[in-house]
Amino acid sequence: TCNSSKVDYNQALQFSVNIRPGQTGRITGLQFYESSPEQFEWVMGISGPNNYLQKYLIRVLKDGKIIYYKDELTSQRDWNLVTFDFANNNHFAFSHETEFIFEIIPYCPVGNGAEHSVWDIDEIKVLGGCCTTGNHGSITYLWSNGSTEPGLTVSPEETSEYTVTVTDCCGCSATSTYEVSVNNLKVDLGPDIMIEEGQSITLRPEITGNSMCTDSLTSLFYKWSTGAITDSIMVSPAISFVYSLDVTDCMECTGRGRKFVFVNPESNGVNTIYPNPTAGKFQVLSVNPLSDELKIRIFTADGKLVGNNEIPFKKLSQLHIEVDLQDNVRSGMYLLEMNNGGIVTTTKLIVVDR
Repeated sequence: TCNSSKVDYNQALQFSVNIRPGQTGRITGLQFYESSPEQFEWVMGISGPNNYLQKYLIRVLKDGKIIYYKDELTSQRDWNLVTFDFANNNHFAFSHETEFIFEIIPYCPVGNGAEHSVWDIDEIKVLGGCCTTGNHGSITYLWSNGSTEPGLTVSPEETSEYTVTVTDCCGCSATSTYEVSVNNLKVDLGPDIMIEEGQSITLRPEITGNSMCTDSLTSLFYKWSTGAITDSIMVSPAISFVYSLDVTDCMECTGRGRKFVFVNPESNGVNTIYPNPTAGKFQVLSVNPLSDELKIRIFTADGKLVGNNEIPFKKLSQLHIEVDLQDNVRSGMYLLEMNNGGIVTTTKLIVVDR
C-alpha cells in the first residue's frame, strides 16, 4: 500500500527506550541512516533487483500514548542520514520512570515486479539528556515572528513589540516582551497650491509620527529650503517654486515635507502652459484640482482633432502635469483641451520646430 493509514504495524521496526531518571530530562532527537536501493544484496546470500520502498513513517509512543507521528517521508536509493528534532516538543520530557516506543515502517513499493522489497536502516541513535542543578541543559527559543534563534535582528518601520519564550529541557518556560521604539517623523505641508502673481501665503507644517524625545513638540529643529529655521514661513514667489522643510528631533531623526507653489502670471482664470511656445515638452498648471479621470486632446486652430488617441501625460501634483508631444505634432498653433472630470477647458498652445 501507498496509503499510510493502511500500513501493517506488525511489519514495523520497533524498539523501546526505558528511562529511570534520577532527575528531569528529555529526549531531544532521533537519527539514523536509511536506504531502499534499486539492487539488494543479502550478507552472505542472494542479490537481485529490489521492488524498493518509496516512503516510510515514524510513530513514537510514551507510556502507551502516541506523542509523535510523521508519514510521507521519502526513502532514498543511497544511504541517507536523517534527523528528527524533538527539542521543542514537551511530550519528550520526563521526570519519572517512562517508556518510549519507537516504530519505523517503510511502505509504498515502486511496483517494478521484483520479488523482494528491501529497506535498510542502520546506526540508530536516540539523543537526549538530563537536567541537573544549575545546568538546564538544552535551551530553546521561540520568538513571536517564528524565529528559534537565541537573538533576533529586526528593522521595524513603526514601533513594535517582540515576544520570546525560552524553554529548558525540563519543560520550564519563561516569556518576555521587548518593545522597539521607532522614530518616524512625518512632515506635511499640505496639498500643492496655485497663487496669483504677487500673492503671499504662509507655509506651516503638520508634524505627525513618533518621536522618542521627552518633549517632542518643543525639541524640534526646522530648516526650510529658503534657509529659515522658524516653524512657519511666509512666501511670495515671483515664479513657480518647490519649497521643502526638514524637521529634526533631539535624536537627530529627520522628516521631510515638500510643497509646490505655482504662480499664475495671468488672472483670467485659465490654465497656464509653460514654456509656450514649446518644442514639444511642456507643463500645465491647472486652475482646478486634477481629476483621476483627466483626459487631454489637441486640436488644430480650425478645430480638427490631432491624432486618434488621447495625449499621454505625467501627473506631477494635484495641479501640475507634464506633457511630451509625439514627433508627428508639427509646428503651428493648437488648442489644448483638458477634460477634467467633466470640466472642459482649452488653452492656446504654440509648437515650434524641434
